Amino acid sequence: MSWLVQNTVYLTVTALLVILARRIMRGKTSARSICILWVLPLLRFFLPAFPSSKLSLFHHIPAADTPEILMEVIPLSSVSAELSAGKWLFFLWAAGVSILLLYFTVVYLSFRRGLSCLPDAEAIEETICTAKQALCLDTCIRVKTGGKTPMMAGLIHPVILLPDGYSKTEQYHILVHELCHYKYKDMIFLWISLVIAAFQWFNPVIWLSCFLFRRDLETLCDERALRVIEDRKAYCMLLLKTALRKNNFVAGTTGLQNGKKEVDVRIRRIAAWKRTSKGWMIFSVVLLITLGAVCLTNGQSQNFPMTPTAFQILPGELENSLEKAGYRLVNEETVRSWHYRLNGNVHYQDSETGVSYDAEKLAAKYGYDLKNYYGQTIAAYLYDVENEKEPLSSAKEIFLSAVAENGEVFTLKLASDSQKEYVAGKIDAFLAR
Repeated sequence: MSWLVQNTVYLTVTALLVILARRIMRGKTSARSICILWVLPLLRFFLPAFPSSKLSLFHHIPAADTPEILMEVIPLSSVSAELSAGKWLFFLWAAGVSILLLYFTVVYLSFRRGLSCLPDAEAIEETICTAKQALCLDTCIRVKTGGKTPMMAGLIHPVILLPDGYSKTEQYHILVHELCHYKYKDMIFLWISLVIAAFQWFNPVIWLSCFLFRRDLETLCDERALRVIEDRKAYCMLLLKTALRKNNFVAGTTGLQNGKKEVDVRIRRIAAWKRTSKGWMIFSVVLLITLGAVCLTNGQSQNFPMTPTAFQILPGELENSLEKAGYRLVNEETVRSWHYRLNGNVHYQDSETGVSYDAEKLAAKYGYDLKNYYGQTIAAYLYDVENEKEPLSSAKEIFLSAVAENGEVFTLKLASDSQKEYVAGKIDAFLAR
């Protein structure tokens, strides 16, 4: 579970910085500039790896597992207990994710089914065509009459819900607003935010971020709609009218109304709208680049997160397994340890030393399938040992031992001790790519 803890810390810190930046920029820059900031936590969540940088904020945030744990000799019973606890926590987390994703899906499908039962708004066909022409859209848009507040659902085949009680001009404004959501694919980003919220269901910062992101997306849609709608006053009156109606949140939909308080803020922003000054434009760009540099990079010591204890072989136990295999440690000072993520088979060959190996084949030699550990972060130890079966031989071997069912993955035969540091450095460079 350490990967979840570590990713949660990184994502939470990034989201908090975006919330702070949003607070600073709101009212000073365009809604588009603010929405772009939300790309940072989105990338932090979805991308599997980030470059290391001295600018990274995460130099100062400790990894989920500290290196000192690797050097402790922990009884196997303790490791088993931790593994059991880790499994229960994982199942609890996975259950929460599954329940939320299922809930969002069921609510959305139920809403779509309800829409299919409502009558088509055939009387406003001309208004629909006018709104589509204003936004240069030729997609088939279905409009249904009914409901309590204007909404839209559908990524590919959009359906707009248009309640009764609106004038022809108001209907046009509603259609333009909802079609702006469709034109700029806002629905995709809303679903992405729901997926992130589901995976981070225990994290209040992420729930707040999703709520604020939805608000910012509505404000951005106002700006886009007002490029087409000339009468700002009438549009504001429409927002006030929808604010008086009850709005139930439906996953995967957009709505013209997003709360009385927020509608008031949106109206104030529309009334006070003015072009962003050059100074604030430059500030926005610099702030975005700065946040990207500190949030979308990893500390140099954290390129390869530590592995969970359940997947560790501890040095004391590893020495025992080497002893049983007929090897003895030549020099304790030569023992090294580090960690890396095993994403696939490793092929290594060096013409200067003649060292070469195929990780999968060597793992099979020791009786297990290395493919079972792909995608995991594993701890490795480098041992300088001598084969007791050939005590007169000066040949030494370096064991690069991966944490996998008490097995040693790589055995590198070297001609002399002087090659040890050279090969170790080569391996470090290779695994760090």
